[in-house]
Amino acid sequence: MFSPLSGILRRFSRTFRQITEDIVEKILSALHKGSDIKAIVEHIWQTKGAAESIREAVKATIRESYEKGAHKTLKVFPAHLDAAWDESGMKLSEKLHGADAEMRAAIVKTIREQLRQNQHALKAARALYDGYGSGQAVIRRQHIPKYLQDVVDFARRSDLTEADRAELLKKVRRARQQVERLGQGGAPNQALKTAYRELLDAVTDGTEEALTRSVHTAIEEKSRYVAERIARTESARAWADGFAEKYMDDDTVVAFRWELSSRHPVFDICNLYAEADLYGLGKGIFPKDQTPRLPVHPHCLCHLAPVYRSELNKIAHNLVKSGGEKYINVLSLERRQKLLGVAGSKRYQQGVDWRTLARNYSPEVMQKRSIPKLSDITNEFVRRAKPGTGKITYDEGYRKSRHREEIRVAEWLHSTFGGDIQMLNEKTRFKTKSPDYIWNGKMWDLKTLQTVKAIDSALRHGVKQIENNPGGILLNFSDIDLDLSDIAPLILNRLRRSASSDMDVMILQTLILKNVFHFKAKINKRP
Repeated sequence: MFSPLSGILRRFSRTFRQITEDIVEKILSALHKGSDIKAIVEHIWQTKGAAESIREAVKATIRESYEKGAHKTLKVFPAHLDAAWDESGMKLSEKLHGADAEMRAAIVKTIREQLRQNQHALKAARALYDGYGSGQAVIRRQHIPKYLQDVVDFARRSDLTEADRAELLKKVRRARQQVERLGQGGAPNQALKTAYRELLDAVTDGTEEALTRSVHTAIEEKSRYVAERIARTESARAWADGFAEKYMDDDTVVAFRWELSSRHPVFDICNLYAEADLYGLGKGIFPKDQTPRLPVHPHCLCHLAPVYRSELNKIAHNLVKSGGEKYINVLSLERRQKLLGVAGSKRYQQGVDWRTLARNYSPEVMQKRSIPKLSDITNEFVRRAKPGTGKITYDEGYRKSRHREEIRVAEWLHSTFGGDIQMLNEKTRFKTKSPDYIWNGKMWDLKTLQTVKAIDSALRHGVKQIENNPGGILLNFSDIDLDLSDIAPLILNRLRRSASSDMDVMILQTLILKNVFHFKAKINKRP
């Protein structure tokens, strides 16, 4: 069955080719002008804006996949799709950064290898040049212009280094420019021009043709593979998240059916999931809360279909071990070894549980992702207040003259809400910049702002400062126009990207309480 992601991923491949279509020519052109391959690739990659374009294309693909699974349209890229979810522990942004470096390294490596492999072509060319000057060539040596003679003499050198080969290509390029001037103005020397071109082709055909192929391969194949690996896996995960959001809370759907992609190339655990009866509901049917997590492995394009209550008249039973055994026992030896491995197949015959042997098997199940939310807790915060209770203390060496604003806000907090407030001396407590307070055992940081636009940067830095024991962040605005309906989305957007723990954000304006928001981070973390 066709994967719901097939069309989305085909569009990504086309977009990738469009992004990189002229990078090949730019790299090849630049290689004739310099020998530092890495610097050339880095410069062109940056100038072309390839990293940003590929990153946006991947994110667009993931977003569309989520929309496909959830059957709804999103206005912006969901911040929770950037969160770490697999065994790597890396966020999407981190994976894309690593992939960008991997793509550039693949291009550089391929070009260098191809240049080394083409040494034999240069040696063959040198043998051809030895004919010039001996009377055996089409054009006698004395008739070759100096700019061509320079190429011949350079190419006759015995052991060209990588830098020498680059210099040779530069000489060839300059010579070609001069050759192209022959015949201009109607001069009857087209045959001579053709002969000169053939001479230059002798040195460049073997090298440049292979080099062109290698650069195309590096960008269009190796680089595309790196980008598509992330796009495929992350899109499969996004589709599954969207699918779970749509159906997990739908009481009319009681199970999910595992569907293999029509382009599923290798027999693996996905075949077992699709073809074995593990819960007595039929082949490939799982109770919603027992469905294996998608994707199962890199490039996995398996998907799910909802099974409605009206379609199913059976009660689920846990038959995972026995149902798996029943399926495995009728497999050919070749397929069993693909599923369990050669050694694993032997251990299975000895009675070992197949679940401990099957490649890519995981007990982790699909679940609805809890999306971080921002809630207004102003009334609750005020209700819990105990004004004037507790005390304000200062770290040893705390310089009050340098922290007048922090002290002023701390005194307001104490008189308004109460509690123990410890004023922190960052120079003696922490190697990096610390928060301003420990309030009732939690870290709090004060940010004084002049504009609403400063919220994003203030929160980004504040989150880092309280991450060891987060309590919250105080945003104290000057006397400007504040609209909480504008502020709340800015806070949520930044905390979804930066915060991994629950925390509060208190909005003040010239020490007047405006609002207190509570940020709830993800409840369920995907392993």
